[in-house]
Amino acid sequence: MEVKTRKGTIQPYHIENLSPLKAGEIQEPGLGLVIDLGTSTIGLYLLDFETGSLLQENFFPNPGAKYGADVLNRVRAVIEEPSNLQRISGELLQVINLKIKQLLLKQGSHSEKILGVTVIGNPIMIHLFYGFDPTPLSRSPFRLVFKGDQTKRAGDLGLLVNPFALVSTPPLVSAFIGSDILCAVLSALEMNVGTPFLLLDLGTNAEIALVMKERVFAASAAAGPAFEEFEFTLEEALGDGFLRNMKFSDEEGLKIVAEGHPRGILASAKIDALAILREHEALNQMGLLAPSSSTPKEIANRIFKDEKGRGYFQVLPGLCISQEDIRHLQLAKAAIITATKFLMEASGVKASQIQAILLAGTFGSMVLPQSAERIGLIPRGLSSKTVPLGNMAGRGGILFLLSAEMRKIALDIKEKVQVIKLTKNPRFQEVFLNSLEFPP
Repeated sequence: MEVKTRKGTIQPYHIENLSPLKAGEIQEPGLGLVIDLGTSTIGLYLLDFETGSLLQENFFPNPGAKYGADVLNRVRAVIEEPSNLQRISGELLQVINLKIKQLLLKQGSHSEKILGVTVIGNPIMIHLFYGFDPTPLSRSPFRLVFKGDQTKRAGDLGLLVNPFALVSTPPLVSAFIGSDILCAVLSALEMNVGTPFLLLDLGTNAEIALVMKERVFAASAAAGPAFEEFEFTLEEALGDGFLRNMKFSDEEGLKIVAEGHPRGILASAKIDALAILREHEALNQMGLLAPSSSTPKEIANRIFKDEKGRGYFQVLPGLCISQEDIRHLQLAKAAIITATKFLMEASGVKASQIQAILLAGTFGSMVLPQSAERIGLIPRGLSSKTVPLGNMAGRGGILFLLSAEMRKIALDIKEKVQVIKLTKNPRFQEVFLNSLEFPP
């Protein structure tokens, strides 16, 4: 792809020659805001327009989860009861305004200072935010009502910012590919990642992009609940007491990475656990816990059966990985690797040609590449080229807000994206079912 990028990697959340998007009526330096509308978690980033620096950030649960854990269920809620559109949009705006108020309070500032806002997210979340009916996105011909790449006045939307502030939304690529993945690609290009590279944004609705010099191939995969911790807020999950990673060696046994009193297991640690179980023949290729004679005792002694005869792996007393957890991860990794395979087929790129795999998303930043490869989440042999980079979509949204150059590049990226519709491929079901199995 022929886009202009700077040499080297910039410091996060800082760029030179700022040309922020803000209302022309107000000349004084002010604040900027990026709203990242995740299906399960919303992120807010408060910025200083004068320096480009990140001042505050906040993550909180998406209130729309009560209408459905995934976005399609939320669309279904609108179809079944049209008045739910106003409810979902209203509750979304209400909680965002509350969190904006909290950010400003911490910063010792006020809403009038926020002069520019960028909103990113998947297409359905963007439609819900602006109050557009998302039902056309859920059925053929899957038409976008709102395509993004335009600005609105904050005062017309009811956001708790300066009413003259401009609210921008990067372009939506298709009914399935939103401005979040576009911003993640923008972030990667700005960091001068060599092409071709794979970008995996891990979440309830995972999005995958294969970026080449001249083209971008992208797909959306329904990963389900495996990568999200619905019972906890993101702030809680990133705090003390949550198991983030696990490692096992004959010398040290099972080593757990966590701080504070253990109270939950993050998806990244579950991926590690499955990799350990597979490596030591305690989990078969179909995903059933079944220790063998060669399984180390420390691992075998942690495998039990519940009252219904279903196996589970006890990491610590009260903290277990159930057969249902394993199934969720199988479905998620099968969806993602199937999308990856079809993107590689469509682009003609072979695994040996891929320069990097970028793991995006909050929990993606904690995934150990070796574990991801061992369970088949990424192509075999590419763990050494895999880099967890965290919330690249949010970072790209910041670049979009702060830089006119980056906004032009984002538009260029959008024009070069070819969306691959997975279920249209006659081999989809076959490849997906085969991908459920763990690698030998």
